Amino acid sequence: MMEILQRDSLLEFPSVMVVDASAGSGKTLNLTRKLLQLLLSNRIPHNQLRNVLAVTFTNNATREMRQRVLGELKKIVLEEPESLRTMRNLLDGDTAELPSRANALLESILQNFGDLQIRTIDSFLVGILRSSAMSYGFSPEVEILLGDYRLVEKAFDRYFRIQTRSEAGKRSIQELVKLVSENRRSDQSFIWDPYSHLTREMKRLVRDLASEMSEPVIQDASGRQHEIKDEIHLLFKKINDIVIEGSWQTTKNFDRVSAFGMKRDILELVQRAALSSVLLKKQQGHGDLATANKAIASLCTQINALVSEFALLHAQQFYLPYLRATELISRTLDGVKREEGTIFIEDVNKLLLSRIVREQVPEIYFRLGETIYHFLIDEFQDTSPIQWRNLEPLIENSLAEGGTLFAVGDTKQSIFGFRGADWRVMKTLETTRYFPSARSYETPSLTTNYRSGGVILGFVRDLFQKRIAQHVDHEILSASGLSNFVQDPQSVKEEDGYVTVQLVPREEPGEDPERVVLGTLLDQIRARGYAYRDIAIITPENENVVRVSGWLNEREIPFLSHSSLDVRKRKVVGEILALLHFLDSPIDDHSFSTFLFGEIFRRFCTEEASPAELRRFVFHSLKQSDAPLYKRFQESYPSLWEKAFRRLLTVVGYLPTYDLVCEVIKILGVFQSIPEEEASFAKFAEVVRLFEGEGSNTLKEFLSFAEEDADSGRWNIDIPAEIDAVTLMTVHKAKGLGFPVTIVLLYDGNIQVRNMIMHEHDGHPMLLRVNAELRKKHADIEAVYAKERQKAEVDALNKVYVALTRAEAELHIVGVHDGEPNVPTKYFPESGTFLGVPGHIAPVPIKHQSVPLHHRNERAPTEVAASEGLHREERRRGEVVHALLACIETVGTDVQENLRKAMETLAGIWPANILEDARNVVASFLTEPSTRFLFAASDGRVVLNEKEFVSAEGHLFRMDRVVVDPEKVLVVDLKTGNAEQEESYRTQLQTYARLARECFPGRQVEAYLAYIDKSEIRRVI
Repeated sequence: MMEILQRDSLLEFPSVMVVDASAGSGKTLNLTRKLLQLLLSNRIPHNQLRNVLAVTFTNNATREMRQRVLGELKKIVLEEPESLRTMRNLLDGDTAELPSRANALLESILQNFGDLQIRTIDSFLVGILRSSAMSYGFSPEVEILLGDYRLVEKAFDRYFRIQTRSEAGKRSIQELVKLVSENRRSDQSFIWDPYSHLTREMKRLVRDLASEMSEPVIQDASGRQHEIKDEIHLLFKKINDIVIEGSWQTTKNFDRVSAFGMKRDILELVQRAALSSVLLKKQQGHGDLATANKAIASLCTQINALVSEFALLHAQQFYLPYLRATELISRTLDGVKREEGTIFIEDVNKLLLSRIVREQVPEIYFRLGETIYHFLIDEFQDTSPIQWRNLEPLIENSLAEGGTLFAVGDTKQSIFGFRGADWRVMKTLETTRYFPSARSYETPSLTTNYRSGGVILGFVRDLFQKRIAQHVDHEILSASGLSNFVQDPQSVKEEDGYVTVQLVPREEPGEDPERVVLGTLLDQIRARGYAYRDIAIITPENENVVRVSGWLNEREIPFLSHSSLDVRKRKVVGEILALLHFLDSPIDDHSFSTFLFGEIFRRFCTEEASPAELRRFVFHSLKQSDAPLYKRFQESYPSLWEKAFRRLLTVVGYLPTYDLVCEVIKILGVFQSIPEEEASFAKFAEVVRLFEGEGSNTLKEFLSFAEEDADSGRWNIDIPAEIDAVTLMTVHKAKGLGFPVTIVLLYDGNIQVRNMIMHEHDGHPMLLRVNAELRKKHADIEAVYAKERQKAEVDALNKVYVALTRAEAELHIVGVHDGEPNVPTKYFPESGTFLGVPGHIAPVPIKHQSVPLHHRNERAPTEVAASEGLHREERRRGEVVHALLACIETVGTDVQENLRKAMETLAGIWPANILEDARNVVASFLTEPSTRFLFAASDGRVVLNEKEFVSAEGHLFRMDRVVVDPEKVLVVDLKTGNAEQEESYRTQLQTYARLARECFPGRQVEAYLAYIDKSEIRRVI
């Protein structure tokens, strides 16, 4: 392996090393060795565990690096010769004591595992935010949402409901819909549901704007657009005047175009070619034809210039309605986030960006509890600009203190641009001395490939540097390093490797000629001794993964699709989720019937009710009765109800979600009745446990999490190492992995550039609408498109590079085209090409070790007493009562008017019957003379409802109602139900009163318990 790491005695500080590590060159190994050098050295300053941070980009990469570090330390402790020799070459001093130092470090890590800072970049930045959360107005326990944009829809819904209650609000919504309509071409279909259209576009915008470092430009150019329409109208009128005056005959094209111009329909002119010829060439008129043509040509030039300007304004204005909608509801969205104690992961980057500046770095480290002096970054090419802007001041501070930066990556493997990653961040650090304060600044390359045979490496190199170079602009090919990369095989592998190319034409739309090719290839590979687990099929899109999985399934070939490892896609897990939805809301007939029709219940009820009988029962019940389905089931199948559901409905709301899921598993006996899905059930229970560990504990929160938590990996079942199955995955999933045999399945298609492009305008992001017609009309639009097109082509080439560099021994390329090779199949040699000689290996028998598992099926001996706590519906009523009172600051003479406004605010959030019941209770409470002083308006009075207060110790307390008068403070704790727990209520109120004295010094504090159902208050202090 090429040595890029120096002995610690030769290192200079501060130092920067940015390593260009091609595929298979051992970048993770070098990163691990560098980390161990930092931690084990007696010469490197500031190298305690908490002073060193290794940043990765995925949880899997984090887990792998931790395993590597612990594994290498164990080898050093056990004096494994290769590991000892490597580390002794990197460490100066008495290396005889190296095993004991490694043992001490290993024990320190195991005792304080959190001190080993190997983290994803997101988790590190979230940690910084949490440490300063109070400065941003958030709780330190704020929940970070990843890929969850349901809050946008919720905020939009709330905003619309509020706006529609006033005439001014209605007008603003009408104006928004009008703007959306104006941005659509006249021949497009009418937007029957502008609300859905707006919410869909807004969620998309929130996602796209998340990676931007500043807010988008919002410039309303509608005034200038109207001016252009009038000017074009006038110019066409002048042309028509010339035509009429000379009795000239005009072309049919001009007649059509003129009609649009006279109607001021400029968008139609944008869609058409530039206006040139107007008059027919040979004709007789009342004047000189040449003179008329010259005058008309000048007017046409002016029209074309105005149409070009209009096209640019239209492109810049197209997404303005959605930006305005986003801006309008931003406060509502912030309120929703704070109510739910959540923020988006993208918010973290933007919030930190506003505070991580050089002079605040020491304060950040003070809050974190330790200073980071040494940064190690893996997969550096996947860094986004906004992430880098947040890391940069921290790294610069570490360098100023004599620290280090060690980053490894490969710009050729940058394929996550759709997530905001930008390989140009790494390129900049490679090509410029980005941190001038560093005494040592190195940019070495790892050029030896330890994964693939020489034949495969030679094929990949020639493909990009010879064949693709003939088809692709050099600037595009060289942008990420594909034009001149070096990948040398190990000397023992120079002659190894086997490559085949098969380009298959698709004769008819919808046919799959590659299906037969894949089957034949798999048979041939298996005949050479490879097991299924040695083979990976890699393809660019997930839809191709789904299609290929169907073919493999038909041939009964075992496979593992990384897109189907999510346990939520297992039918039985869907049935459990349906049951949990029913338990959360028993009137949810759909969820209850889904569970009844499922495999779990079918095996549970065996002889008591057949599937056909249950279906007849459900359909008959839904047609014949308005009562909830579960009530009819309870009447028709009392024995089954008692066995399966009675206890679950009794304990729901009392047991934590994990305990409830365990109870479901025990009662239904799923491990025993469906043993083939044991792994799915176990993984589901594990996810619930981890979810609760993050601080969320209600069933409703978990169900929302299960629906919204997108492809995060936490739901995926780990693949057993010994399973003999073909691996089937997309290029993005394959990145970083290697397989003995790889089949790369490629499909021709056009490079896709989105119509909505974000580009920089005067230092701010601007959304631009780009299509073929607009590009033709204005050079600025064409320039933005060309830049975006270049990025898309680089990403596409990088994906091909990543796909072709996964193979160790055999690489098989199957390309499908539509009769004539296009991108990417035209890059490859002709079909039938092969390089190298296929090898035959001795099959390695797979040892299956079966370990019988025992699942105890006894139910926990707990029963919820009927008198214990409040009934679930009663608790819900109490929540509504609190919500109503939280909407009321002061009460005038008309209590009902106050309640009406509060009811409007909560309409649609709570069921009408519960709201009405709560209204009656609150009305009685507020009209009771003894309570009026707590809600009366007075000079200087400030009312704080449902506000959080922080104690001197940093603890958060949410108080129901705090009334602040000039001379005193009234603390009110609102209670529904009875006063059986008054002693604990009084203790709580005393804490609140103490906190109020701290927050409002010098004022008298009074504390009251308010029993709303009894319309009674009791003074505690």
